[in-house]
Amino acid sequence: MVDHKIHTLVFDWGNTLMVDFPQYHGKMKDWPEIKVIEGVEETFPNLSKQYHLVLATNAEDSNKEDILQALKRGSLDQFFSHIYCFQELQVKKPSPEFFYRIQKSVNSHPDEIIMIGDDYITDLIGAKQAGWKAIWFNPNYKSAPAHQPYHDQEISSFK
Repeated sequence: MVDHKIHTLVFDWGNTLMVDFPQYHGKMKDWPEIKVIEGVEETFPNLSKQYHLVLATNAEDSNKEDILQALKRGSLDQFFSHIYCFQELQVKKPSPEFFYRIQKSVNSHPDEIIMIGDDYITDLIGAKQAGWKAIWFNPNYKSAPAHQPYHDQEISSFK
Protein backbone atom coordinates (compact mmCIF):
# COMPACT_ATOMS: atom_id res chain seq x y z
CA MET A 1 0.00 0.00 0.00
CA VAL A 2 1.30 3.44 -0.95
CA ASP A 3 1.47 5.97 1.88
CA HIS A 4 0.35 9.38 0.63
CA LYS A 5 1.24 12.50 2.55
CA ILE A 6 -1.03 15.54 2.49
CA HIS A 7 0.64 18.29 0.48
CA THR A 8 -2.24 20.34 -0.96
CA LEU A 9 -4.82 22.31 1.02
CA VAL A 10 -7.77 23.55 -1.04
CA PHE A 11 -9.75 26.40 0.51
CA ASP A 12 -13.21 27.66 -0.28
CA TRP A 13 -13.30 31.45 -0.64
CA GLY A 14 -16.54 33.04 0.60
CA ASN A 15 -17.12 32.70 4.35
CA THR A 16 -14.08 30.46 4.67
CA LEU A 17 -11.27 32.90 3.86
CA MET A 18 -13.12 36.17 3.33
CA VAL A 19 -16.53 37.31 4.57
CA ASP A 20 -19.23 37.08 1.92
CA PHE A 21 -21.24 40.17 2.83
CA PRO A 22 -24.89 39.58 1.84
CA GLN A 23 -25.52 43.28 1.23
CA TYR A 24 -22.96 43.45 -1.61
CA HIS A 25 -23.39 42.01 -5.08
CA GLY A 26 -21.08 41.58 -8.03
CA LYS A 27 -17.34 41.09 -7.82
CA MET A 28 -15.81 41.15 -4.34
CA LYS A 29 -12.84 43.12 -5.68
CA ASP A 30 -15.26 46.03 -6.26
CA TRP A 31 -17.05 45.91 -2.91
CA PRO A 32 -16.70 49.00 -0.70
CA GLU A 33 -15.24 46.81 2.04
CA ILE A 34 -13.71 43.36 2.40
CA LYS A 35 -12.92 41.39 5.52
CA VAL A 36 -10.59 38.45 5.98
CA ILE A 37 -11.88 35.72 8.31
CA GLU A 38 -10.26 36.07 11.73
CA GLY A 39 -7.09 34.02 12.14
CA VAL A 40 -6.39 33.52 8.42
CA GLU A 41 -3.76 36.27 8.20
CA GLU A 42 -1.84 34.83 11.16
CA THR A 43 -2.11 31.18 10.11
CA PHE A 44 -1.44 31.30 6.37
CA PRO A 45 2.25 32.27 6.48
CA ASN A 46 2.98 29.02 8.36
CA LEU A 47 0.58 26.90 6.29
CA SER A 48 2.12 28.16 3.04
CA LYS A 49 5.56 26.98 4.18
CA GLN A 50 4.27 23.44 4.75
CA TYR A 51 1.58 22.99 2.06
CA HIS A 52 0.64 23.89 -1.46
CA LEU A 53 -2.34 26.27 -0.95
CA VAL A 54 -5.11 26.48 -3.54
CA LEU A 55 -8.37 28.43 -3.64
CA ALA A 56 -11.49 26.83 -5.15
CA THR A 57 -14.76 28.72 -5.48
CA ASN A 58 -18.16 28.54 -7.12
CA ALA A 59 -18.21 32.34 -7.52
CA GLU A 60 -19.73 33.09 -10.90
CA ASP A 61 -19.23 36.87 -11.05
CA SER A 62 -15.46 36.76 -10.67
CA ASN A 63 -12.74 35.27 -12.83
CA LYS A 64 -9.29 34.31 -11.52
CA GLU A 65 -7.90 37.84 -11.92
CA ASP A 66 -10.90 39.37 -10.10
CA ILE A 67 -10.46 36.90 -7.24
CA LEU A 68 -6.74 37.63 -7.09
CA GLN A 69 -7.50 41.36 -6.80
CA ALA A 70 -9.91 40.72 -3.91
CA LEU A 71 -7.29 38.52 -2.23
CA LYS A 72 -4.72 41.33 -2.66
CA ARG A 73 -7.05 43.72 -0.84
CA GLY A 74 -6.93 41.29 2.09
CA SER A 75 -3.16 40.62 1.73
CA LEU A 76 -3.81 36.94 0.96
CA ASP A 77 -2.76 36.81 -2.70
CA GLN A 78 0.81 35.65 -2.05
CA PHE A 79 -0.29 32.43 -0.39
CA PHE A 80 -2.08 30.72 -3.29
CA SER A 81 -0.36 28.89 -6.10
CA HIS A 82 -3.59 28.56 -8.05
CA ILE A 83 -7.15 29.84 -8.06
CA TYR A 84 -9.91 27.63 -9.44
CA CYS A 85 -13.29 29.14 -10.20
CA PHE A 86 -16.45 28.32 -12.09
CA GLN A 87 -15.36 30.40 -15.10
CA GLU A 88 -12.23 28.26 -15.42
CA LEU A 89 -13.61 24.82 -14.54
CA GLN A 90 -17.12 25.22 -16.02
CA VAL A 91 -18.49 23.02 -13.24
CA LYS A 92 -19.47 23.78 -9.64
CA LYS A 93 -19.08 22.19 -6.25
CA PRO A 94 -20.42 19.79 -5.04
CA SER A 95 -19.99 17.96 -8.37
CA PRO A 96 -17.12 15.50 -7.95
CA GLU A 97 -15.98 16.63 -11.41
CA PHE A 98 -15.06 20.03 -9.89
CA PHE A 99 -12.70 18.27 -7.50
CA TYR A 100 -11.37 15.81 -10.11
CA ARG A 101 -10.37 18.71 -12.39
CA ILE A 102 -8.46 20.41 -9.59
CA GLN A 103 -6.81 17.15 -8.58
CA LYS A 104 -5.65 16.57 -12.14
CA SER A 105 -4.37 20.14 -12.44
CA VAL A 106 -2.31 19.93 -9.24
CA ASN A 107 -1.15 16.44 -10.25
CA SER A 108 -2.09 14.82 -6.96
CA HIS A 109 -3.61 11.65 -5.63
CA PRO A 110 -6.91 12.10 -3.70
CA ASP A 111 -5.17 11.08 -0.46
CA GLU A 112 -2.79 14.02 -0.81
CA ILE A 113 -5.46 16.74 -0.82
CA ILE A 114 -7.71 18.24 1.85
CA MET A 115 -10.68 20.52 1.17
CA ILE A 116 -11.42 23.17 3.81
CA GLY A 117 -14.78 24.92 3.58
CA ASP A 118 -17.74 26.30 5.47
CA ASP A 119 -20.58 24.86 3.38
CA TYR A 120 -21.15 21.27 4.40
CA ILE A 121 -22.95 20.15 1.26
CA THR A 122 -21.11 22.19 -1.34
CA ASP A 123 -17.56 22.00 -0.02
CA LEU A 124 -17.36 18.79 1.98
CA ILE A 125 -19.76 16.31 0.40
CA GLY A 126 -18.37 16.90 -3.09
CA ALA A 127 -14.78 16.59 -1.87
CA LYS A 128 -15.52 13.38 -0.01
CA GLN A 129 -17.31 11.94 -3.07
CA ALA A 130 -14.14 12.68 -5.06
CA GLY A 131 -12.09 10.74 -2.50
CA TRP A 132 -10.55 13.75 -0.75
CA LYS A 133 -10.31 14.42 2.95
CA ALA A 134 -12.48 17.29 4.17
CA ILE A 135 -12.24 19.76 7.04
CA TRP A 136 -15.37 21.63 7.99
CA PHE A 137 -14.77 25.25 8.95
CA ASN A 138 -17.62 25.65 11.41
CA PRO A 139 -17.21 28.87 13.41
CA ASN A 140 -20.85 28.86 14.53
CA TYR A 141 -20.75 25.29 15.88
CA LYS A 142 -23.62 24.07 13.68
CA SER A 143 -24.67 20.43 13.70
CA ALA A 144 -23.65 18.40 10.68
CA PRO A 145 -26.59 18.02 8.26
CA ALA A 146 -26.12 14.27 8.04
CA HIS A 147 -27.07 11.38 10.27
CA GLN A 148 -23.40 10.89 10.96
CA PRO A 149 -20.65 13.41 10.32
CA TYR A 150 -19.09 12.85 6.91
CA HIS A 151 -16.13 15.18 7.33
CA ASP A 152 -12.69 14.13 8.57
CA GLN A 153 -12.10 17.02 10.94
CA GLU A 154 -13.80 20.18 12.15
CA ILE A 155 -12.34 23.55 13.06
CA SER A 156 -14.10 26.60 14.47
CA SER A 157 -11.21 29.04 13.99
CA PHE A 158 -8.04 29.52 12.01
CA LYS A 159 -6.16 30.68 15.11
